[in-house]
Amino acid sequence: MPRIAEPIDMRFATTRMILDEMAKSPRAINLRLRAILALYTGSSRQEAADASGVSRRTLQRWFRIWNAFGPDALIARHKRGPKRKISRQQFDEKILPLILTAEGRESSGWSVAEVQRKLARDKGMTTTYSTLLRSFRWNGRHPKPTRNDRKPAIQDKPWPYN
Repeated sequence: MPRIAEPIDMRFATTRMILDEMAKSPRAINLRLRAILALYTGSSRQEAADASGVSRRTLQRWFRIWNAFGPDALIARHKRGPKRKISRQQFDEKILPLILTAEGRESSGWSVAEVQRKLARDKGMTTTYSTLLRSFRWNGRHPKPTRNDRKPAIQDKPWPYN
């Protein structure tokens, strides 16, 4: 015997409030609100899932969040992934001074490997190259490309597998 579907909790917001929030929300949140709006208007869960372009299971998860915690929990954006290994404060205090000149401008030639060595030597902070590079990118800094004066070797031999 099938269970009777639990109705959507309408005490959190009006249709007008949902439409107003949809107008100023990014696409991902707009999809969630579109699904909730479809449930508000009396659509079935499958119709609401189809209207928002998500699976019924995803819609069910959104529905449960809405009924349990309200629209703020459904709209809240959580960052995924692990916590950053180098915080913004650590970057500003320890790493940024290593690439800035006395005038406060970024020095013309620096590499991530050079900064990594200086961090270990001067600050006693060891970190991997990739973590350091990622930290520079998150903070809007990009290492200058190193100039390689060597020319690539030209192969005189043809491809041996013809």
